[in-house]
Amino acid sequence: MSTDPRLPSAGAVGSPVILVVEDEPLIRLTISEYLRDRGFEVIEAASGDEAQLLFIHDTRIDIVFTDVQMPGVLDGLALARWLGEVHPTVMILVASGIADLRALACQVCERASVFEKPYDHQAIVDRIRVLAD
Repeated sequence: MSTDPRLPSAGAVGSPVILVVEDEPLIRLTISEYLRDRGFEVIEAASGDEAQLLFIHDTRIDIVFTDVQMPGVLDGLALARWLGEVHPTVMILVASGIADLRALACQVCERASVFEKPYDHQAIVDRIRVLAD
């Protein structure tokens, strides 16, 4: 039986639902599986545009973990701005391998946690647990 990794997985009761937004399939799969292995419910999107569509149709999303640089109309910063305006209770984690984009993310997304790529998977989990408490 095949499952679609973009759809929610079974997570622990009371665990936050995390939307992972990353255009690089291997990176997205790796962090998504790491989060699932730690009991989180994960939804995946390959772009900010796809994330916005998924988010519109799934109000259970508590945390968005997004890359900054992605194809489409909404990159990670535009997605974070949109979330801040439309869904201000959603917590945001941003990752980028480019120093200038990380600095911009800190300025644009005051309430976001910003991570340098390559990031430590456990650091992401630790931050999610802090945000969830």
